[in-house]
Amino acid sequence: MAEARDLKSLQRGFESHLPYHALVQNEPRYDPGLRQTAPWRSAISLLDADAGLLFYRGRSLQDFVDVPDPSWIQLAVGLITGSASSNPKFVAECAEAMIPEAEDQKLASALTSGRALPRLAALLADRQARALEEPPSSQLLGGALGLAILAGEGTAPKNPGSDPAIMLGQALGLRSSLHPHALQLLLICHADLEMNCSTTALRTTFSSGAGSWAAMASACLALHGPLHGGASQAVLQQWQEIGNPEGVPAFLTEVRSRQRRAVGFGHPVLRRTDPRALVLGPLAKSLLANDPLFQVAEEICLQTQNDPFFTERGLFPNVDYWSGLCWRALGLSPSLEPLLFAAARTAGWTAHLMEMTADPDRKLISPQQIYSGSTPE
Repeated sequence: MAEARDLKSLQRGFESHLPYHALVQNEPRYDPGLRQTAPWRSAISLLDADAGLLFYRGRSLQDFVDVPDPSWIQLAVGLITGSASSNPKFVAECAEAMIPEAEDQKLASALTSGRALPRLAALLADRQARALEEPPSSQLLGGALGLAILAGEGTAPKNPGSDPAIMLGQALGLRSSLHPHALQLLLICHADLEMNCSTTALRTTFSSGAGSWAAMASACLALHGPLHGGASQAVLQQWQEIGNPEGVPAFLTEVRSRQRRAVGFGHPVLRRTDPRALVLGPLAKSLLANDPLFQVAEEICLQTQNDPFFTERGLFPNVDYWSGLCWRALGLSPSLEPLLFAAARTAGWTAHLMEMTADPDRKLISPQQIYSGSTPE
């Protein structure tokens, strides 16, 4: 893959033979949302937009969910180390690191109000303030999970367990027994997703040398935004406003007439379907088949799957369409859904930090701008 500076050198001497729009200019190219800009190479996850597939380290999402015992921590180990082999030592170190330090608990007791993700960011930033060196990846992952428990006002673990995901669910009082693999599937589906908003915040902060804990704090604050990590809450609210399946036709009429936006549909990268929704939709049905909110969601799916308004615009149920219902079935408060999103994504975030640490092309992120102010005198 050629870099921008290489393209400029290749065209030197041929400018008069190339159309203007094909030239690599000295001026920066305007790219809102950085949708056409790639400041990093990564081997962690890949979205096939046309086929609607998600790959973790070259393996399909289905390879991790269509197994007898799906395991988020084993996926996390693979993402972080790049090896598909089991690593009991890593898992044990991660579980041990989930037990919070006294300073963590002291700060958490003072953070008794506000939303969970900013609380988690504060706890992560405090870790950075006290850090004397970069933590090993297993301790970074486990420490972030332990802080997530404190940010969610859960019961801090006192002894390490055999599975960090189960420790997380128990500490936050989730009803995981309803479905033995529900928590694992939810965490696996949120483990990583290319260069999204929060991962870009993580990498940008880490590029300055600020440290891993600070980078994770930045990622949490980016995920806190309603356009990124709060969509599943908005979807649940949408179902509650509709109330029952009989209210679906009126809702869809408002959507088609642009009086209302359908939350939980479409994706900025995927074009046909969201592979994570194909996992969580059946999971939601197994957990909540008789729940009125699930019945609303299912009815909307049935009425929109062949509706030209939705199909022609690439509007299909995404991961947020079903995840809120699944979290609800496990007893999670809607206000804590972004926190569990972050807990799941610590796998990917840790992997990205390790990848950046080993990257010989690592540079401080310092993008250019298109100046739009008045011309200086």
